[in-house]
Amino acid sequence: MAELAALAERSDSADLIGELVLPSDSPDAWVIVQETLCGPMECPADLDTMLTKFSETDPEPKVCSFFSDFDQTTSAAFDLAAFMQTGAPLMLEVALQMPELFPSGTTVPIFKMRSSWPGEAGTLGKQSYALTRRQCACLLAHSFFGSLKRPPDVEPNDFRFTVRDLFVGTAVSPNSAVTFLNYFGSLARHGIPEGPDDIVTFERLGFKKGPLPWQWEGNEKPLCKVEIVDGNIDDCAADVHAEFANAFVGGGVMTGDAAMEETLFLVKPELMVAMYATPSLQLPPLPFAHYHRSKPSLITIAECFGC
Repeated sequence: MAELAALAERSDSADLIGELVLPSDSPDAWVIVQETLCGPMECPADLDTMLTKFSETDPEPKVCSFFSDFDQTTSAAFDLAAFMQTGAPLMLEVALQMPELFPSGTTVPIFKMRSSWPGEAGTLGKQSYALTRRQCACLLAHSFFGSLKRPPDVEPNDFRFTVRDLFVGTAVSPNSAVTFLNYFGSLARHGIPEGPDDIVTFERLGFKKGPLPWQWEGNEKPLCKVEIVDGNIDDCAADVHAEFANAFVGGGVMTGDAAMEETLFLVKPELMVAMYATPSLQLPPLPFAHYHRSKPSLITIAECFGC
């Protein structure tokens, strides 16, 4: 297993709404999670049972029937039987690895709005944290099962890292749901990249209103080339993708929306991890999610930035 990533570059308590409460943080809670995840896995309905079980402790418990009711004819490109043989076991495997991937004392920050703003005007501030690809897969698996709960000190509107909502409740979206499941199917086929370069880094950049942290006049540095193209953003082979998006990172990806931002987050689910740590934006913070070195980057610019 690859060496764990250093989570936060800077995470003073004053900068945080709170911290992600991991199921493995509590030994008693983890025993229940383990019992549920180690239950029978013989047919798709067993996944429904797990999601329903984890929902029992929610304020409004829900019953999942997504996998029992799944109609293969409406999602011909997704092979549920193959997923049960490969993707589902991997999802359970990485979920059960949480205590090793996030040892006791690990801080997984949820940043406040304006938390990246430095004290001095005219300077650019940054919040940064990094995860391995396996850590991302682990968090995504728990978000799917519903075992990753909203921390009590975080408002509902500030916790949108809820993959489970694609499978149970009023926002069930079969197309979005199977696109997400394909992520684990792909990892099962090709393996989880775990080299030294396979780190996902999330940066939240921002500055106070007033003087800009850069100067245009008299600056001899050339601007980088920017190309505006038509088509789906996820089909573009550019190293950096910039998009003018919803003030909430990920937009409506967890409610079945399918615009550019939502599509990009579905086909690259590791971007969804930014939804817990950087829940909302305000002029002028810019969350910047990028893969180390040769991996693609994404810059998400809040709608209120002026587009």
